[in-house]
Amino acid sequence: MAHDRRPGLEQSAVEDQRAQVIYLHPAKQRVGFPFAKVILSSRLMPYLLMPAGLVGLANLLAGEGIVVRGINYPVECFIKPGFDLVAWLRSVGPPRVILVDLHWFEHSFGAMDIARVCKAVYPDTPLVVGGMTASYFAEQILAHSSSVDFIICGDAEEPLRQLVLQLCQRDTRAKDLESIPNLCYRRGNRVIKNGLGYQASSAELDDLDFINLDFLDHAQDYLGFEYVPVRGISTPSEELQGRWLTIGRGCSYNCSFCGGGNASHSILAGREGFVMRSVEAVVDDIEELQDRGIHQVSLTLDPAVVGKSYWKSLFSELSRRRIRIGLYNEAFQLPSEDFVEAFAECAIPRHSQFALSPLSGDEQVRRMNGKCFSNCELFAVLKALKRHRLPVGIYYSSNLPGQDETSLRKTLFVSERIASLYPSHLLAMYNLPHTLDPCSPMSCHPEDFDIEVQFHCFEDYVDYCQRTAVGVPRLGDRGFQWRKRTLDEQRKMQQLWRDFGNQQRFPCL
Repeated sequence: MAHDRRPGLEQSAVEDQRAQVIYLHPAKQRVGFPFAKVILSSRLMPYLLMPAGLVGLANLLAGEGIVVRGINYPVECFIKPGFDLVAWLRSVGPPRVILVDLHWFEHSFGAMDIARVCKAVYPDTPLVVGGMTASYFAEQILAHSSSVDFIICGDAEEPLRQLVLQLCQRDTRAKDLESIPNLCYRRGNRVIKNGLGYQASSAELDDLDFINLDFLDHAQDYLGFEYVPVRGISTPSEELQGRWLTIGRGCSYNCSFCGGGNASHSILAGREGFVMRSVEAVVDDIEELQDRGIHQVSLTLDPAVVGKSYWKSLFSELSRRRIRIGLYNEAFQLPSEDFVEAFAECAIPRHSQFALSPLSGDEQVRRMNGKCFSNCELFAVLKALKRHRLPVGIYYSSNLPGQDETSLRKTLFVSERIASLYPSHLLAMYNLPHTLDPCSPMSCHPEDFDIEVQFHCFEDYVDYCQRTAVGVPRLGDRGFQWRKRTLDEQRKMQQLWRDFGNQQRFPCL
């Protein structure tokens, strides 16, 4: 095994420890949002998945002898309506450090509101924020939010370890802070941003424990939320558990809409290409998750785009150890047919799913936005997936650059062919609009995509999250507009898709 892990602690054992570090995962919504009133509404989007790398960070600190205790705030609100965050903070503190993640922009308002509440309860406790969105807006956040004391930009492992050790010793002398790579902080009225001097290596990622959730309250409940539902396969009586597993970081593509592409990783983390965990470490983790009764493992990075030698070794080792488990994989591009064959040998179909993102049935629009495959290639892969009866999700986007009614009708034509080819009980389709992702090519270079950007700063994202706390954001709330097409034209296109979806026997949103 790559590292030893203790079995999960009972809840009472966690509660008996006085936490030196408290971690909180925010909802999209404010603290105190009445989740109970809308808990059954499919239009409520709390975004309760924690960043997969956070587990490794918490266990890294635990390895230094630091007691970490965390909660997933929206999960707590779901399992205990009326959950009182202030009372919880008072019951477990005072801590030496508070950690809040701000990885996805959808948490911009929720993360800042949790920071506000934490500072109100513990005004003298340093509060640290990290994640891709925090990295991109670090200086703006520190300049405008007195609740946030430190932001770690890019990879956080070594910077967080150094910072927390200093803060737990109550030693925050300026010269010590200056030595911590990737750190952004205030000195008086000035915001100081240290350089991106640290990127995690493969060996460092291998040494991290991405499995144990000893630090997290109600971890068993969270495992249920991590399972990606497979339509028409699982029976309602099953108690299904999933885990998102870090297998690497980075990307080699620059899709128009994505804030996690190659250029973004270079800006936010100083990384070029991929840094991958070893096949042995990843398989060790999957084997342990299987032994713990986990039904499904979701991969944070598509092995297909890393290279054939990596994914062949990964699936070969899973097969050699006779590991079969549910696998969820979001394809960055289009996997090869032999990738599908190798995947299917290790995947239990009823707990597995393949997510494909052609974006559009129009190949020109698809290439413009970063997906490099033809419709012919798409259907060849779908036939391979069908042979193994693997559930598939097809993801389009209704408002990406280049889309018009002509391209939508091509999408409808392709979708009708897929619907006739693929078993309806194994299929789902989605054609939802994108919101402008910070640090995406569309955000950084709107002139290349003939769009006008409306979200320019962190406060724009905070405002967006407040306005869209319940319900699907409207087209006008997405942070950008096409220059040559009106909202009415886009709404007409959406209606055409809805008309198609209403005729299907599978989920089609």
